Amino acid sequence: MKKIGVWWVLVLVLLVSYIGCRKYQGDGAFRKYRIFSNHCQYEVDFGQITLDRIDNRTYQFSGAPSSEYWLCLRIGPVVLNRSQAENLDKVVLEMPEGKAELSLSLFGSMGTVLVQVHSQLSSPSWHWSETRITNFPPQADGTAQFYFNVYPKVDNSDVFFKLRAGERYTMRIATLNPSQNQEHEVELLLQGGFWK
Repeated sequence: MKKIGVWWVLVLVLLVSYIGCRKYQGDGAFRKYRIFSNHCQYEVDFGQITLDRIDNRTYQFSGAPSSEYWLCLRIGPVVLNRSQAENLDKVVLEMPEGKAELSLSLFGSMGTVLVQVHSQLSSPSWHWSETRITNFPPQADGTAQFYFNVYPKVDNSDVFFKLRAGERYTMRIATLNPSQNQEHEVELLLQGGFWK
C-alpha cells in the first residue's frame, strides 16, 4: 500500500512540474532542469544582447514558476591561458565587455520595481563569477574556456527577487555607453528555483 502512495505522489509532482513549465508565456526560451543537474531549477534565456553599440530592448513574460530569481549576463566562452586563469580579477578588468554602461530594470504588473541597476559592468554594482568549462591541461596550446556570469548588486549583495506564476513582468535593458568592441557573446538570463 505504501508503494502505491509513493508512486501517486511522484506522478503528482511530475504532473505539476510539467504543467508549470507549459504555463510560461512571452519572450525568451524557458528551461526546467532536472534535480541537481544545474545550480537552479528554472532558466529563461532572452538571447544575446549588444554591448558595443547603443541598444534598448524590452521583454515581457508571465507564467514563470513562483520562486526566488536573479538576473544574469553570461559572457563567453572566453579562452584563457594558464596565467590568465590564475588572475581572473585582472582578466575581468581588461575585458572590453566590462567597459559598457548598462541600465537594467524589471517591473511587476503593477509597475513595482523589482530590479534597477544603472552602471558600468566593471563597477561594484555588478558581481562577476566564473565557470570553467574545460580543465587544465585542456588543449595542446594550454588554454581553457570559461563563462563569466555577471549579476546586479545593491549594497554589496546579490539582488534576489520573487516572481509569482500569475503575474506579468516587463524587463528593460539598455546599453547606454557602449564598449569600444565586443569580443564575446553576451546572453541575458533569468535564473530561479535555486537548490537549497
